[in-house]
Amino acid sequence: MCIRFVRARPGPDYVSPLMSGPSDSRPADEIRPSWNIAPGTLQPVIYPAGVTRCVRWGYRGRRSAGKGLRTIMDAEVGGVAGSMWAPCWRAGRVIVPGDGWFEWLPQADGSQPYFIRRLDAEPLFMAAVTTLCADADARDDDGFMIVVAPADNGVVDRHARRPVVFAAPDARAWIDAHTTPEQASRLVHEGSLSLDAFLWFPVSRAVNRAGMQDGPGLIARAASRI
Repeated sequence: MCIRFVRARPGPDYVSPLMSGPSDSRPADEIRPSWNIAPGTLQPVIYPAGVTRCVRWGYRGRRSAGKGLRTIMDAEVGGVAGSMWAPCWRAGRVIVPGDGWFEWLPQADGSQPYFIRRLDAEPLFMAAVTTLCADADARDDDGFMIVVAPADNGVVDRHARRPVVFAAPDARAWIDAHTTPEQASRLVHEGSLSLDAFLWFPVSRAVNRAGMQDGPGLIARAASRI
């Protein structure tokens, strides 16, 4: 499951493909490159009409304060009608822009990070839901959760889940206010890019130090033993 991701492009590269008309935001103001994005940090998400806003990655409600870390949302949980996430599924669908994510595989000398990106090097449009509406005042417990689905065979087969990544047309449908919750559920189960759309390779273990290491060198291909 994605616990660290990369966003390496300027804002318009992510927002423009999702627009069918003029954007309501200035995406370059909030969407800046970063190569080692960790849970718990404020990150830009894309709302309908190209509105962008920084929201904390992860959600922990007031009742669970002090009982554990913020959690990332599973696609099946979010799609269940009548669940606690139903309001988010209906009116809180957003896109998390990125260029890839990291997974770790065990080796004899420690865990080896791998970077996973699209084979065609196009941007990633990761499905997400948030408790924060685009025009609402933020609360301390607001956050966004990346929607995840069962992993396929391959490097991500070591993990039960991986992010739901859309091509631009399905990403536009995901954040469209006219898309019903039922249609959104079909999108995450049927519209997510398949494993053969991705490439993965080992990278430096410097990425393990979240908050201390950043920069494009973190996604350079490296030998599997570093």
